[in-house]
Amino acid sequence: MQVEKSSFEDIQKCYELDLAHLSSAWSLDDWQKVDDQSYYYRYVLKEGSVVIGFSLWQVDLIEYSSHLLKMVVGSGQQGRGLGRKLLVESEQNLLDSGVNSFYLEVGVTNHSASALYLSHGYHQINQIKSFYQNGEDAQILYKEV
Repeated sequence: MQVEKSSFEDIQKCYELDLAHLSSAWSLDDWQKVDDQSYYYRYVLKEGSVVIGFSLWQVDLIEYSSHLLKMVVGSGQQGRGLGRKLLVESEQNLLDSGVNSFYLEVGVTNHSASALYLSHGYHQINQIKSFYQNGEDAQILYKEV
């Protein structure tokens, strides 16, 4: 398993994973537009040449912060520590780019994702009511390095 910066060729698989696993999936066109923007950093988790997960970050290099917009590990791959690997290696790549803080939103009922982030040094700084399309509240988690 390796984590690497995503290429244009990986967009279709990221889109498919997004669609299969997230209620707020982006369109394929949205994914293609991200590839043209320098402030988006996309990493993929690959088994051989097959994309089995991704993380998508919006980076502000003036503030040295990064916002985790989406992170998915395919359902057949979950429970193997791959989400942790993807998070840790994505963050390290961003640290190497000059980022020193990270934040994200996670649904209050997404206990496994919350546990991952909290065990990796994030802490809750706020909660937003009805943040998601389905009305679920979101925890805002933050980590400074």
